[in-house]
Amino acid sequence: MSVVPSREFDLPGLPAPYFLQVYAYSPPGTPAQTFRYRLQLRERRRVFGVPWWPRLVTRDEVTSYEVSDPKRRRFTVARFLRRLVEEGYVAEGDLPAKALRQR
Repeated sequence: MSVVPSREFDLPGLPAPYFLQVYAYSPPGTPAQTFRYRLQLRERRRVFGVPWWPRLVTRDEVTSYEVSDPKRRRFTVARFLRRLVEEGYVAEGDLPAKALRQR
């Protein structure tokens, strides 16, 4: 599993302590060109004042077909952010309006 650069998905910055990451991996038993992308909401944590491995809060998986071009990537990220707002992780006002647009 490898981290995909955030600029490729145009991920917005989230209010502390949350941040977004995208991972790409090829499931076992599938052709090497077939990827799954995992969008993750993570929380930065500190244990006794020391930065610790960020905790996974929630995630969503999509196929390489669903994110094959910039418009589809934007739509996928907007859908994931809308879900985060509905579930109460972040407020809608904390996100740039452009990031929530699905077109």
